Amino acid sequence: RKDRVQGLVLVNLGLVPASNKAMNVDEMLEMSQKTFGYGQYWYWKCLNSDEGAKILSEHTESLFDILHGDPSSWMNTLCKENGFRDFLLGDKRQPVLPYATEEFRREAIERLRRDGFEGPTNYYKS
Repeated sequence: RKDRVQGLVLVNLGLVPASNKAMNVDEMLEMSQKTFGYGQYWYWKCLNSDEGAKILSEHTESLFDILHGDPSSWMNTLCKENGFRDFLLGDKRQPVLPYATEEFRREAIERLRRDGFEGPTNYYKS
């Protein structure tokens, strides 16, 4: 559906060999802070917390806005300490990109609420 696609980015990543060492979010944050000048993984702190799934379930409208808003807003939500959690808990809203029509929003939020977040947030727990 051309009316829902703004662009496509293909990214090739180097192979990272499997490790027996558990992933450490704090180490990942430190590495990205040194490499890029900001922490890329602050949202993980919310998603892997005990209340992460509950927060997402109770603030799905705000979650939709984060996921489908202008990527420049991610520096204040996904890549800022407590930015993701604070945006959700504050029931904040922001404009979304043109492809995220009201019909798309309604269907996506309905599906997210129906399926829940317990399973998906398990990915972030290590």
